Amino acid sequence: MQNAVQNSRKRIDNKMIVIDILAIIVSMILFIASLFRLKNEFNCRLFYYWFFWIIFVLPLILDYVIGYPTYSYYGSRMRGFLISYGDNRTRIYYAAFIVFIQLVILFHRPRIRIKLGNEERVNKSSKIQNYILSNRMTAICIAFAIIAPVICILLGWPQVIYEFGWREAKKYQEFVSRGFFTYIEEISYIGTVAAVILLMFDREKKGANKFLFKIFSAILLFFNLCIESKRSIFLFLLIIMSYIFLLKNKKKNLMKIIVTMLGLITIGLAVSMYVKIVSRGYVGFDALYTTTRIDFFRDDTVKMALYSTFNKNQMKILSYPFESYVMQIGYLFFLGLISSAGFIDIKRMGYDYYLTSALTGTNLLNEKWMTTSMYDEAIANFGIAGIIVIAIFMSYYLRFIDEQSEFESILWLAFLVLYTMFSLDYIIIFG
Repeated sequence: MQNAVQNSRKRIDNKMIVIDILAIIVSMILFIASLFRLKNEFNCRLFYYWFFWIIFVLPLILDYVIGYPTYSYYGSRMRGFLISYGDNRTRIYYAAFIVFIQLVILFHRPRIRIKLGNEERVNKSSKIQNYILSNRMTAICIAFAIIAPVICILLGWPQVIYEFGWREAKKYQEFVSRGFFTYIEEISYIGTVAAVILLMFDREKKGANKFLFKIFSAILLFFNLCIESKRSIFLFLLIIMSYIFLLKNKKKNLMKIIVTMLGLITIGLAVSMYVKIVSRGYVGFDALYTTTRIDFFRDDTVKMALYSTFNKNQMKILSYPFESYVMQIGYLFFLGLISSAGFIDIKRMGYDYYLTSALTGTNLLNEKWMTTSMYDEAIANFGIAGIIVIAIFMSYYLRFIDEQSEFESILWLAFLVLYTMFSLDYIIIFG
């Protein structure tokens, strides 16, 4: 591990180290300031700031505390990360990026409200009074939680709803290769949110067996987790559970909240390590550290997008602005499903295809195994201006979420987290 760390640091100019440290210091000050805000307020904007801090700021700290990820472990599959991660100019812009986004999240409060439909009626009908689920909300959550498992059973693949790790073991590839599986796994994320709400909130119905209902909710949660069967869904689960926990305990002891959050993170990391060692056979610190960085953080994809902005001759993700966004429209018309049936040949459906192609340097748009984020997609489409565009979108979106009821805020936050961690598909499908 030490050799990998030393080799990675040799590429960094001393001035670049100073800029990184300054960005870390500013980020630490902002983070501490956000904790003091928790004494007086808790809202989605504050929670998303912490989420952003973990996904994008913490990796910069880990670079100096532990070292760079050893992307060479994967060979040519991580060519793009190997080229871009230690580039000095890229790291300067990345430092500016994380500081700018943090400032926008914490201090930019849009005055213009975003309204969708009859907001007053919707809020009243979906309100969780004193964190008690109404019968209507219970029925809605159950419906969302059972959609994906029922579809899998009807299609003749019941194994995927109870066998976690089947994708790591590369089982049932025929099922995965079908176009409709993309939609099933996207539905499973929403099913996960619905099941967590059922699990963490009490019901309005009197006399119901609370224990049996919690068991039922836990089973639905397990089914949805197994369908996706990736480590990333555990991170998503922990994020949603943490938000609900803070929402319900925002007036309680700060230390209790912090301890609980750290406990959830520890559980998530433990599960991730178990899957990596048992299912993938990873051994050694470098392998586990690098794959954890790739799975749970998104600094590498943002740095790659920044690098491609200034080095088009060496790396090109997209050919023109809006390219990946235009392709996403296809999901509205289920073109991926139509293409898999052989009626039309459309493979360039999402930004993840483009990023994976640039990452491997193959220019073959037939794989999409690398996860992305809304930030690197905006940068790949619009260059540095994309940072401003996505920051404005994110700020208005957070303003909108904070004006919703508790139930709605959980769902809208889930969409934003998915867009931050993955792609626009989830917003389009469920928005």
